Amino acid sequence: MSAVRPTAPARASISVRGVTKRFEIPREPSFLALQEANLEVSPGEFLALVGPSGCGKSTLLRLMSGLIPPSEGEIWVGDTRVEGPQADFSTVFQSPRLLPWKTVEENVALPLRLGRRRATPAKREVRDRVAELLDLVQLSAFARRYPGELSGGMQQRVSIARSLVTSASILLMDEPFGALDAFTREYLNEELLSIWKATGRTIVFVTHDMDEAVFLADRVAVMGAQPGRIIDVIDIDLPRERDGGIRTEAAFFDSVRRVRKAMGSTGRRADPEPAPAAESTEGVHA
Repeated sequence: MSAVRPTAPARASISVRGVTKRFEIPREPSFLALQEANLEVSPGEFLALVGPSGCGKSTLLRLMSGLIPPSEGEIWVGDTRVEGPQADFSTVFQSPRLLPWKTVEENVALPLRLGRRRATPAKREVRDRVAELLDLVQLSAFARRYPGELSGGMQQRVSIARSLVTSASILLMDEPFGALDAFTREYLNEELLSIWKATGRTIVFVTHDMDEAVFLADRVAVMGAQPGRIIDVIDIDLPRERDGGIRTEAAFFDSVRRVRKAMGSTGRRADPEPAPAAESTEGVHA
């Protein structure tokens, strides 16, 4: 991992207080996606969300970021109540969602070029920040390449770099490695921990993989379905300096067993959540 350490943003906490979300569906009963969710995420914490499909994990991320409003309850970021899209959040999706006609460096710079949060930085500042982040994700040599010339894992690293290019203090990750092979996934898990340590972001990470959740997180929040709800939050008692070797240790297996046991009480697999509406700038906004 590169020694480059981008300036860390101010750390932020997230407080989810009694949040319920219902989706109104034409000519059908409303769909209860999430019920009375309560969750506290500390500043600089790495929290993983696991649960069966359709339990509301992605809905909870969208609620946190202010992209959709809660039906009941409230969400706070620090001392600010979330009432709309938040500049403090960046998002990484399962698909990298890169623009194929733009180079790697152009894709990373896109949130700054859009200037949605503040005045667009000077060209030199943008160039320096992008170069710093490509160094951090070990893609400096590929700055002028196009997404189609990269592997899936490299494309996802570009997506992560793009999410870090603004000063957003919170990073939401919605199954970002779910489509990758096991070898690439484990490699990027280690890369992500290095990036998290270097940048100081607060991270909320959705995954179906219990091993991945335990490897990455300080705590794992387990969600149940029908209705979606948080049923347990498990502290992961492992050293914060982690590499692939920890996956063979007894303490790691014990933590996975605890998550698996909690998952066993979530009930049967749920129907998929309603898909979010498409957005013209999907994947490049916070």
